[in-house]
Amino acid sequence: MTGAVSFHFDDGHNSHYRVLLPLFKKYGFVGSLSLIADEKRGMGFEKARMMQDEGWEILCHSKTHIKMDAPSAIDLAETEIAEAKRILEENGLHTRQYVTPMSEAHESLLPILKEHFDAAFTVYTNALTVPLPDLLEEMPLSPYRLHRACMKELPLERLIEMADYACDSGKWLVFYDHDIGYSTNVTEQILDGLLAHCKERGIPVLTSTEGLKRFA
Repeated sequence: MTGAVSFHFDDGHNSHYRVLLPLFKKYGFVGSLSLIADEKRGMGFEKARMMQDEGWEILCHSKTHIKMDAPSAIDLAETEIAEAKRILEENGLHTRQYVTPMSEAHESLLPILKEHFDAAFTVYTNALTVPLPDLLEEMPLSPYRLHRACMKELPLERLIEMADYACDSGKWLVFYDHDIGYSTNVTEQILDGLLAHCKERGIPVLTSTEGLKRFA
């Protein structure tokens, strides 16, 4: 089986609507937005709904973006997991997957995540230091202990190498980043080059739901 890649963009920045929507459409791809329920920064819910209508997937990224890696995180579960999902759905944003802030979650949260979501990205990996094979999702998938590879600071050549490796290995690689072009975040130019390579080589670009179904 051919491997695949997915793209997550966190926190609902305006650059996601302004840059990502036309850029991904150029290649016939869509990605996933990880939204903070209490945040009205940048894009806001209206533009998020517009991207959803274009095929983009909405992931829940907590209510207030507080860290959830300590045992005390269980006290935040109702607000940061259940209420966050409710807020997004009340605003017309359909979400079946969760991304913990900083991609970390204490194990006590897993039963609550399973109650409200089909899958969760809860494991942090540093794409600058972790060996390439360890950046791919383990098979069979552990749907509530998924991880992602941040594109921040990585050159186009390295991102292409990662996508090619996932494709050739028959596994799933989930890229992510935040505000496009801010500081050392991935730029529009680098993303354009990576998407062009995926299109030319025939590397599948999947939503998270498609990835979960393909590699289950």
